[in-house]
Amino acid sequence: MDGLISLGGVLAILLGAGLVLGLVQRRHFSLVWLLVAAALVVLNDGLLTRGYGALPRLLPPGDWNW
Repeated sequence: MDGLISLGGVLAILLGAGLVLGLVQRRHFSLVWLLVAAALVVLNDGLLTRGYGALPRLLPPGDWNW
């Protein structure tokens, strides 16, 4: 649950800062690209955490220190 709250915070900061900067520079702003960036952040987080355990592990765990 903490990971989802953290993801929500990151998305809030990203969207908030993007909207503020978009209001400052309206000519160079596209809401579609801001939403694509937010979707990519969600996709990245989901893939790094294996969907918080919902996705199967494809490779056996190794002895890596990370």
